Amino acid sequence: MKIVHIALFIVLWYFLSSSIIFATKWELTDKFPFPLFVTFNSNLVTSLLAIVITRFPGRRQRPLSKESFYKFVLPIGACVAVEIGCSNVALKLLEVSFSTVLKGSAPIFVMFWAVILGAEVFSWRLMASLLMIAIGIGLATAGEGEFKVLGLVLMIVSVAMSGFRWALTHTLLQGAEEGRMTPLNAMLYTSPITGLFVLPFALGFEIKGIVGLLAELSSAEKWRIFAVLLAIGVFVAFLLLTEYTLVRATSSLTVSVAGIFKELVTIVGGIIIFHDNFDLLNIIGFVVCQIGILDYIILRYKASLGADVHAGEEYDHVGSENGNTVNGYALEVPLDGEGETLTTKG
Repeated sequence: MKIVHIALFIVLWYFLSSSIIFATKWELTDKFPFPLFVTFNSNLVTSLLAIVITRFPGRRQRPLSKESFYKFVLPIGACVAVEIGCSNVALKLLEVSFSTVLKGSAPIFVMFWAVILGAEVFSWRLMASLLMIAIGIGLATAGEGEFKVLGLVLMIVSVAMSGFRWALTHTLLQGAEEGRMTPLNAMLYTSPITGLFVLPFALGFEIKGIVGLLAELSSAEKWRIFAVLLAIGVFVAFLLLTEYTLVRATSSLTVSVAGIFKELVTIVGGIIIFHDNFDLLNIIGFVVCQIGILDYIILRYKASLGADVHAGEEYDHVGSENGNTVNGYALEVPLDGEGETLTTKG
């Protein structure tokens, strides 16, 4: 059942992410070319939604400790601000398909930061899988002739920051019990920090253009832009919640690799909707990426089987020592209102 739930969350994640990319592309192309303000708006909406949700009974979150704030929340907020800001600006300079292929290098950066932070264990087989993804990306971008250097640099910075914040998020959501956060808790505390990091840049670089544009638009056009920005903000809120849930259920690297699959949908959409250029070499590169991802999935699947068998053997061993087993499994019945358990005999 857990696999089914994870699969459903991944499908939801694919849908939300692709919808945000295409909606942002439409709005940033001609109608509202202010990516930093879009980033600030999305985090503002996300923060307000998180505050409202956590006011309901049973959804209240525990206070944020000073250690968690400085070690995780503040860096994550800064990374997300740089990541989304650079990505939105780069999206104006690059084609959707090309920027999406560049994002395919995310697992490399995630593994790099995760190994440094101790969230992942390095292995040559894992590195080989990720390098195959990187080689595919190289092939996919080799034939690209319509891009600006600034857009390329901004997208690489965005992906690097994405890898760092995913590694931090992994530690925050799966770390020690006393410092571990729920997905809703993480969204509640990281989104306002992200918005605060982006706001000065949005005001400094875009406020003059926004005021000028609003002065030229009719009331109907203003309401349309407001509605679209609100919808993007809501989608971003649920996207973050979905991402945090997946990271807690799996790992940051697994979620990052799973994200490569959704890029195929985005690339096809970019070709169909925006008429992006994507030749045979790009397609070959993406296929190579998929082979690398498949190898990664097989590697993870074998590792999970080994972990399950090891955990089962340990559980069986403990139960057998106490003489409390039924068909090889120890049974424990929780006591009402207590943190202890009553072990039953078969």
